[in-house]
Amino acid sequence: MNSDNTHSRDRNEVILKEDNYSLTDDLGDGFQDTIVLNLSNDGDIDENSIIEVSYEYLQDSRINIKKSILNTIRIITLFIVAGNFILSFVKFGFNLFWL
Repeated sequence: MNSDNTHSRDRNEVILKEDNYSLTDDLGDGFQDTIVLNLSNDGDIDENSIIEVSYEYLQDSRINIKKSILNTIRIITLFIVAGNFILSFVKFGFNLFWL
């Protein structure tokens, strides 16, 4: 037994084809967060077995929406800062503006 409380186990690795599982959105947030396994009844998986799932994250489906929101926030912030400098220059003049 290792000192970091990990156990060595025999693992049977099974790679499923895409027709044996489906990804669903159970939370309703637009992200696929649950895997539904379509396994046959003649398998040798015991009840209450632990299934480890590994996946590769490829792309965020809402990246374009997030980019447009961030760009809008950047533009609004730029206008606020630029407007602040312009109002300070108009109100206090050039001499006090640079102090």
